[in-house]
Formats: sequence, structure tokens, C-alpha cells
Amino acid sequence: MKNQEIDTDLPGLGQHYCVECARHFISDTHYQEHLKSKLHKRRLKKLEDEPYTQEEADRAAGLGKPDNGKRGGRLSKEIDVEMED
Repeated sequence: MKNQEIDTDLPGLGQHYCVECARHFISDTHYQEHLKSKLHKRRLKKLEDEPYTQEEADRAAGLGKPDNGKRGGRLSKEIDVEMED
């Protein structure tokens, strides 16, 4: 993001931008201070983690795929049970 076009509506004419945090800074000094800050370091660490997929979110909410058993219907088996007197 170096050598950006000059934009008079942005702080620092749009020349000092942190991609990870999506922030513009007034000067290079402020930008360099930001790179050393806890806020920026936390953001970098958060970006390293892979985001959850929609499937994982659905499973966590209990909206997983329905378990309808095997295809082809049920096979009913009668089991004889002997009971003691």
C-alpha cells in the first residue's frame, strides 16, 4: 500500500494506511507508533486464527445434518425375550 494516490479527504492524504486494522494515520510517525501498539499486535494475532466455517457454526447451534438412518427404510426384527417368573 505504498505510493497511494493522494486523497484530500483522508487523514495524512491517504499515504499512511494499516491494512490489517483498516486505519489511516496522519503521519508516518503515528503509523510507526501504531505498528508497535498492543491494539495492532492483538489484531495480527486474531487474523492468524482461521475463521469458523458455516458448517461448524450450524453444528454448534444444533443445526447439523439430520440423522435419518440408513437409506431403504427400516428393517423390523422381532426379538423373543424370555422372562423369569
